[in-house]
Amino acid sequence: MKKSVLALGAVLAAAGVFAGSAAGVDPSEWDRIGEDVWSHADGVIEAGPVEATGFLVSPQVYGDFRLSLEYWVEDHTNSGIYIRCSSSKEINPDTCYEVNIWDSHPNQPSRTGSIVKFVEPAVKIDGLERWVRVEVIAAGDRIEARFDDKVTAVLNSDRSLGGNIALQYAGKNVLKFRNVAIDVR
Repeated sequence: MKKSVLALGAVLAAAGVFAGSAAGVDPSEWDRIGEDVWSHADGVIEAGPVEATGFLVSPQVYGDFRLSLEYWVEDHTNSGIYIRCSSSKEINPDTCYEVNIWDSHPNQPSRTGSIVKFVEPAVKIDGLERWVRVEVIAAGDRIEARFDDKVTAVLNSDRSLGGNIALQYAGKNVLKFRNVAIDVR
């Protein structure tokens, strides 16, 4: 017998947890960690093409939130959305939860849509050279990732219930982010 699964976002919206509109944020004003590979024009944050690694890290700490954004990426570019980072200076999957953006990841269970080290993507997302909409919902010990309105990963973990948010560039081709918004309780 199949069980029906109601997505976390729908449950939280029905409960009025994230009833307000998301507040737009400007990641170009976030802290830069690692190599400074970022540029900003016309509401789009861009990195590359350069072989380097850099992060944009929110100066704020977030507990429960809904993050939405769009990304555009070329092949051979590793990116990710890091959440609930325990340190704003050390960004990696051991100090944060990473919702991955990397279609050609050499370890496919960690490809786009996964929560690295925790959850393989439930749906295969091919996001090269097109705008992809992402929503990450963190509420209590539950994290849900959606790519183009498809739930790709759900994790229940109390390893970290709050922290910074970071956007990653690690590769050699172009990556872009736009329409970044964070809605908090």
